[in-house]
Amino acid sequence: LNDKDLLTGGGSAFTGNSIRHIRMAYKVKSRRKRLRDKGLLTRKEMEKLLGIGRCTLQRLKAGNLISVQEYGDSRSNILYEPPRKEFISKVRRLKQASPRALIK
Repeated sequence: LNDKDLLTGGGSAFTGNSIRHIRMAYKVKSRRKRLRDKGLLTRKEMEKLLGIGRCTLQRLKAGNLISVQEYGDSRSNILYEPPRKEFISKVRRLKQASPRALIK
């Protein structure tokens, strides 16, 4: 909203608090809640699903092998799009054959 030079009703720039107030007044779900409702996964859920640790998940993300959606004010606020069944199987097979193969 600020990038589009829009202002609040009081003529101020939008802040996290002003957005939260508007969401609550109009009963609009947070972006995180909407993404979760669509089935996006937390880091821990994704690690469990794939059977991998945090570092491996970060490498898959950095390699654009998994898709994420950001929410909130921080780049660390991300949710993971559920991977296809074939990808899950491939990751699990590679991990069993050679755990290091996943992070090369």
